[in-house]
Amino acid sequence: MGNFSLKNAITLEELEQHTKDILWINNRILTVEQVFSSYPTMYLDKKMMYHFLNGVKISVNGPDGIYHIKDEEANYIGIGIVQKQKLRRDVIIQGK
Repeated sequence: MGNFSLKNAITLEELEQHTKDILWINNRILTVEQVFSSYPTMYLDKKMMYHFLNGVKISVNGPDGIYHIKDEEANYIGIGIVQKQKLRRDVIIQGK
């Protein structure tokens, strides 16, 4: 899935050994956006974002699937799922 594979995984012991080495951590820990990089992006205006963040399903034109959700300024918000032209939130990384 995306850029994730077991060959890139680290153990908890490795992470504990490098807790103060921010560069090491940043080179190994993937963001949600990186893990799901193969999925398309959907941009929401302020009104749609308000509803999305509050758990309201939003009518959209697009195929069923998983989407990156970004606001109008292209800030990464999280993951949404479209089913039968209804977008629902799944994982919220940044709320407004």
